[in-house]
Amino acid sequence: MAPRPAKAVRPHRRRQAPKAPKIDLLGLPALPAISENLRVKVFTHKSLYGSATADEVDDTEPLDNERLALLGASVLQTIVAKVLYLDFPRHRKGWLSDQRTRFVRIVQVAEWSRAYRLPEQLQCHQSATISVRRSQDSQASLFEAYIGAVFLTGGLDTLEKWIGSLMRTKGEPYGDSSVRSPEEGDVAMRDSESAEGDSIPVLMVSSVQIVPPPQMIDIDPPELPLNFSPNLPLKQASSSPVPNKSTERGHLMLLQERASQRRIVIKWEAAESVLPGSVSSMSRKWTLQANVAGKCVGQGTARTKQAAKEIAAEQALKTLGLAAGVGD
Repeated sequence: MAPRPAKAVRPHRRRQAPKAPKIDLLGLPALPAISENLRVKVFTHKSLYGSATADEVDDTEPLDNERLALLGASVLQTIVAKVLYLDFPRHRKGWLSDQRTRFVRIVQVAEWSRAYRLPEQLQCHQSATISVRRSQDSQASLFEAYIGAVFLTGGLDTLEKWIGSLMRTKGEPYGDSSVRSPEEGDVAMRDSESAEGDSIPVLMVSSVQIVPPPQMIDIDPPELPLNFSPNLPLKQASSSPVPNKSTERGHLMLLQERASQRRIVIKWEAAESVLPGSVSSMSRKWTLQANVAGKCVGQGTARTKQAAKEIAAEQALKTLGLAAGVGD
């Protein structure tokens, strides 16, 4: 009987390491790929070659990451502004500017750099390795350099997708009580506690938070006494059964509400005057002036600042054409 042929011995294959997941343990989006040439520059600190920082022009192209960091910092500003602009279409310039500043500040950029463990790969002079890698400025510059490399490798679209995802993992203003991420296009209803503890329904629709306005107390001033005159001190105009505070502030509250609805910005100027030779508070008067776009739309003078402001508010309502439904 012929011997059985020996089984072919398969060559031993090294088990390949699993591919890195797209999302790391911290929930951050994966780092976009960059070219090898740029990668060397990104992770090279100027101390490695003893670069002279005072020279404006080098004989050859610098090998450190400073130039990439400058490019990345500029692009980051643009990308963050664009992402906020698209994600929050109803927010005003001031809010967008504040949020942009929060995302591009050194503290935040350095935090992202540490989250990706980039400083551990930074090549420095051996005498400065520890101090450079722990430096917040160096950490932020390293991340900005990586942004610059992504921009040169993949362009703005790749960079916008990465930075946008990174911003939305931060929480505020995406995951907090402000506005939802645009990926969450569903409609949800939840309760938000106001400063006074009252429950106010908040409607979340496609990343825009719509908060119903708070209920105003007797905005329209009915039941005023027949002898009411805004030119009298407020204490003399409060004989109505309506609570004093509601009656006295009727015109001012109306002005604030209706001006806000029409996005009219009112700026107030106040001046106090005292009769010559008098020290009595009864001889002092306040003059309040309401201005819109630099023009006076209402002015009032009374013994108290609040009374003068009420008079000016009444005039402003008429000047701006907002006095419909207000009794004289």
